[in-house]
Amino acid sequence: MKKVILLLSLITTLALARDNPFVSINDDTKEATNVGESEKPLTKTAIKPPSSARVLSFVTLMYQNVNGSMTSEKVAINKKINWKQDIIISQDQPKKTSKNRQSSKYIAFKKFFNIKIEDNSIKLITKDKNLRVLSSSRPYKIIVDFQRDNSFFTKTQKFKNLPVKKITLGSHKKFYRATIELDGHYKYKLLKRKYGYLLKLI
Repeated sequence: MKKVILLLSLITTLALARDNPFVSINDDTKEATNVGESEKPLTKTAIKPPSSARVLSFVTLMYQNVNGSMTSEKVAINKKINWKQDIIISQDQPKKTSKNRQSSKYIAFKKFFNIKIEDNSIKLITKDKNLRVLSSSRPYKIIVDFQRDNSFFTKTQKFKNLPVKKITLGSHKKFYRATIELDGHYKYKLLKRKYGYLLKLI
């Protein structure tokens, strides 16, 4: 009986540990795969229906996520089809125009910390030492901590038409934190550079 109770306690502990909303960059790197790095972009794929087909009832889409896991989604169609014509699967390629394009943005937060966003690259311009990198989901955020004993008011900057939706810079005891909220899930790498650090979204 004691062995059963001990086993149940261990399972409960492990389940609670996985509920931690923050994941370190080390854990994230272990889960990372080469998903999407070698595959060509989807433009158009044709599917030939059998001659007996008359109604397309539903379509099941199977996605491979950034961490390599699989997710399926069932989409109801319920439309008549002509079996002599191909069923086309395509993805729109958005046209870049002056109205919806914002490829770069520079934000001066503090004298000791600034950010420059260039497409999927985020330059963290600072001489301060990086302490840790964390991530959270719902919404997806990357949290970057830097060493500095300096108190200041929290500042938030919002963006449109960029992978970054919002950046919040706040001070804590002996460090400050840049919380970068993104428009979706990404793999990421933090690289040391002369100007500070480069956060690459993949």
